[in-house]
Amino acid sequence: MLWSVDCTEHPKATYEHEEELKLSDSLIVVLLTAFIFALGLLRILNSYQQQISALSDEITTLRENICTTRSRPDKDKTKKNLANDLLRSDNDVLFYTGICTLQLFNALHDYVVKFVCRRWRGIASCKGHYRKFAHTPQKLGPDRKLNSRDEFLLTCMKLKLGLLNKDLANRFGISAALTSSIFNTWLLAMYKTIGKYVYWPSKEEVFVSKPARYRHLPDLRAIIDCSEIFIETPKDPLLQTSTWSDYKHHNTLKFLVAVSPNSTITFISPAYPGRNSDTQVTRTCGFLDKLENYDHLMADKGFLIRSDCDLRHVCNAVCATWQTWNISNV
Repeated sequence: MLWSVDCTEHPKATYEHEEELKLSDSLIVVLLTAFIFALGLLRILNSYQQQISALSDEITTLRENICTTRSRPDKDKTKKNLANDLLRSDNDVLFYTGICTLQLFNALHDYVVKFVCRRWRGIASCKGHYRKFAHTPQKLGPDRKLNSRDEFLLTCMKLKLGLLNKDLANRFGISAALTSSIFNTWLLAMYKTIGKYVYWPSKEEVFVSKPARYRHLPDLRAIIDCSEIFIETPKDPLLQTSTWSDYKHHNTLKFLVAVSPNSTITFISPAYPGRNSDTQVTRTCGFLDKLENYDHLMADKGFLIRSDCDLRHVCNAVCATWQTWNISNV
């Protein structure tokens, strides 16, 4: 009886043991799968963490650069200063700008720059652009590509050397359109500030400042001559004809310059097309109307204004040795 009981209970225990083994094997597989999945997830999270850390460092660097840029008191200091590279001596200043010394160049810049507030784009661009708030920027528009000294140097180089806008744009690393805008802006500011020093003096002022070599001409009021500057060839055939100068063999603009006996410029006429003769420019620019009765005028033999001077009771003296002492050497 006991044997029969043992024989019936043994297969049941074996079955339960097999079920436990199968269950344990399944659990082991599940745990291994979960471990592998967790390991892969950790690797992905680690890579994301590294990317986030790199992006955070980059954001921090960019924020520091922005803060440094905003807190910088003078933005011009970080810009390329071509004026310091070119203007190393007084001879360099004289060659590039026509100004005698570097000290005078800096003084003129400091005097004119206060009146250069924005780019001059014509009257139409100024309509409707008014400052309406108390906390607006000091200067409207985008930041400058060049510092003020480079802009002043660009203007002086164009006036002195007659360089084209494309050439100046390549030298200063800007566009030709911006070069034209800078030149027009500074030219207007220089006219408003420095242009007032060209004035017509009285007879007494001319006589007091007259050098010894002109003392024998007590009534000498002015010495005149016309000058021409080269311009780009116009596309309009009519303008090409009117600006062509047979003397310079180029398209030019002509203007009359008058200096007092002490070499001070006292009158500059508006610019005329280069085809106009010296006589035409002198008659139409209004210079003769400034002369008083019995004034003495010295001019080249090319100025055929004897009749105009006689009508105004002005003595017109033709200088026979004009080629040896033109206005630039007076």
